[in-house]
Amino acid sequence: MKTNKKMLVLDIDGTLVNDEKKITKKTLDRLKKMQKMGHHVVIATGRPTKGVKHIANKLDFDNLGGYVVSFNGSKVVNWQTEEVLFEQTLSHEDIPSIVEKARENNLGFVTYDKEHIVAGTEVDEFMDLEARINDIEIYSPENFEEYVDYDVNKCIVTCEPETAGEYEAKFKDMLKGKLDVYRSADFFIDIVPMGVDKYNAVSKLAKKLGVAHKDIICCGDSYNDISMIEGAGIGVAMENAVEEAKEVADFVTASNNDDGIALVIDKFIIGDRAAV
Repeated sequence: MKTNKKMLVLDIDGTLVNDEKKITKKTLDRLKKMQKMGHHVVIATGRPTKGVKHIANKLDFDNLGGYVVSFNGSKVVNWQTEEVLFEQTLSHEDIPSIVEKARENNLGFVTYDKEHIVAGTEVDEFMDLEARINDIEIYSPENFEEYVDYDVNKCIVTCEPETAGEYEAKFKDMLKGKLDVYRSADFFIDIVPMGVDKYNAVSKLAKKLGVAHKDIICCGDSYNDISMIEGAGIGVAMENAVEEAKEVADFVTASNNDDGIALVIDKFIIGDRAAV
């Protein structure tokens, strides 16, 4: 059964948080107000689920409820109940060839276990950044291929921004028909199960919650947000978004440093258009 509740879907970096990696008071106040009105707040991120913990705590998901779409859409969790609603994984048998390709080209490579970022190459500055953003330690096993004997939600190849487009194309060609490949940042090339993207997961969650397509509002700034910006009932790009995201957006809001999300909530949820 459909409800008149809105579902606000938010990328984290460059969208929900400002450049200091903080949620401003104005944005936080608006988010909590809409949650108390009964609307749904969903975090949709390339981060691992564990890396969303401090954001979920800030939004009081334990008490107010909320959902986390992590690993670029390969896992969806009801944060309050800890129930995994949907999950897709890529086989650990696919990983050795990808790691070998990364090593051949002096690129970085990581995946995840339950507690760590797991490095398959020497740790570089981009892997260090991933660790800091998520507040998760990097573990470098003595034998990476033996250690990763479990299926994973996502892998990341890291490289200099100047060469990311070139290597993204190479990995897409290498893994065509097996796995999906796209950038989540200028220096991150994400490798995920076939058919995984943020909007695919968001769409499944909306159906489960009984939210109509027109009431799905997706906000983002980067390449891996394009699917949900384009697919949503209302797709929103941040002012600081990549041009490709702005081109498919229904609305371009203020930047992540100027309370762009608070503006979206006022315009489409709490304000006059909330009843549309």
